[in-house]
Amino acid sequence: MSENHQDIRVERMENNHYLLTGILSFDTVSQLEDDIETLTKQGMEIVLDLSGILRVDSAGIVVLLEWMKHARKSGKQVFFTNIPQQLLDIARVSDLDGILPLYQK
Repeated sequence: MSENHQDIRVERMENNHYLLTGILSFDTVSQLEDDIETLTKQGMEIVLDLSGILRVDSAGIVVLLEWMKHARKSGKQVFFTNIPQQLLDIARVSDLDGILPLYQK
């Protein structure tokens, strides 16, 4: 693995709680394409803890919106917790902070 390798992972914590770790960016969001399918099969409510996100860009917001949209189509709810400040700032600038289910603990 090279020093420039960027990675994002979803780790199952407990019940339907998951931890995202790594860099959520244009270069890594494609790594998450299949994860929402798997997660929405698990239960009615999905909680994604974003405290493990090291860096995020606007593509990260897009993937969160896609996850929310897919979950709703599947009759599920998705919640994002422990939002990094960088992600909150992007959501506010994009006027998406009122749309995305973002929760600070």
